[in-house]
Amino acid sequence: MDLFVLEELVIVLAASVLIIYLSHKLKLPSVVGFLLTGVLIGPGGFSLVKNTETVSFLAEIGVVMLLFTIGLEFEPARLRRIQRNFWAGGGLQVSLTTAACVGLLIAVLGIGPREALFYGFLVSLSSTAVVLKILGDRGETDSPQGRIALGVLIFQDIAIVPMIALVPVLSNAGRLSLSAISLRFGLSAAAIAAVFAVARYLMPPILHIVVRTRIREVFLIATLFICLGMALLTSTLGLSLALGAFLAGVLIAESDYSHQVVSDILPFKDVFNSLFFISVGMLLDTTAVWRFKLTVLALVAAILLLKALIVVLAVILLGYGPRIAMISGLALAQIGE
Repeated sequence: MDLFVLEELVIVLAASVLIIYLSHKLKLPSVVGFLLTGVLIGPGGFSLVKNTETVSFLAEIGVVMLLFTIGLEFEPARLRRIQRNFWAGGGLQVSLTTAACVGLLIAVLGIGPREALFYGFLVSLSSTAVVLKILGDRGETDSPQGRIALGVLIFQDIAIVPMIALVPVLSNAGRLSLSAISLRFGLSAAAIAAVFAVARYLMPPILHIVVRTRIREVFLIATLFICLGMALLTSTLGLSLALGAFLAGVLIAESDYSHQVVSDILPFKDVFNSLFFISVGMLLDTTAVWRFKLTVLALVAAILLLKALIVVLAVILLGYGPRIAMISGLALAQIGE
């Protein structure tokens, strides 16, 4: 290994230990500590870490591990219970947030419809990793707000595909016909169908063969293969890594070895997951934030308020009480990384 890379990883881990300890003493969520660590040691802080590519790679593995272990806790029966949150909750949240952003940007800032729709797509998405990490730390993954958040987040991960398909149309250079747009949406739908077909029909027989060997090491390695393989498949088809890892976890959850897999992978998941949040903190350009501080504060406040209100409305329409709606709104109010 390059000693320079090793040196920077040591700096990351050392800073993490100190700042996370202080975060716990101050009763702050661990996610806040990780993000603060990234800001302080990254290019926007003291520049202790300059080569962020290595940390970013490990961070991607962390997200995969996080969603994989969450999938292990969600058996198919539990997934069926969040179908309404997925279709109705996710559909309402994404469509209403996008529409509200488009209307406000056109009316208030005078932005063109194409640019406004593009920004609307960005604002409608939330961070799957951040929300599920916080819910997991609080033991609320299977709570009403946890199930609502998961359903909405999975819908967002799938909605990314048609959003990406529309990007060329929204750009100034993109002048596509209706048939070309229809083709793009058709390919997106085919990609989503292919992922679920592989998850439903191809992976279970492979897992069954592996389980029949009754060799623990073979099962563990095959589990990692399924996890990373599904993440790679969804990423290749334009979906998120997180969705593939989550589906892989759901598949493993049906086997008798799911608890063993959790105990074997959990320590690695926590380390990699920590690196993910640290790498996000490293992306913050503190100079630009300070230069445009008033604009940044205004945008952050407006986005948090807008998304929170829309999620609260969507959750109430689903039949939940104001308390659950408020918690869900606060959880999903941020924008995905």
